[in-house]
Amino acid sequence: MNTSILYSFAAAALIPVGITSAIGRSTSDKPISMIQIVQQLETNGYGPFSELSMDDGNWEIEVYKDGQKRELHVDPRTAKVIADRMDD
Repeated sequence: MNTSILYSFAAAALIPVGITSAIGRSTSDKPISMIQIVQQLETNGYGPFSELSMDDGNWEIEVYKDGQKRELHVDPRTAKVIADRMDD
């Protein structure tokens, strides 16, 4: 079989993989708005908020829950709480 034909088949087979990964990457890499993150955290019982800042690619949020001051680390793409600890 001619190598140029073989390369053409290989390239054609990889096109759907490239399109799928590009689509998946664009939606998962897009950050969620801070308003949406705050609303989700409020739904989960957090508030009031005292400080919000970006640190090492994640949101660092100082907030209260059940009267205790907490420090959260939140993924900006999924709004998932990565870390939740008491803050002094």
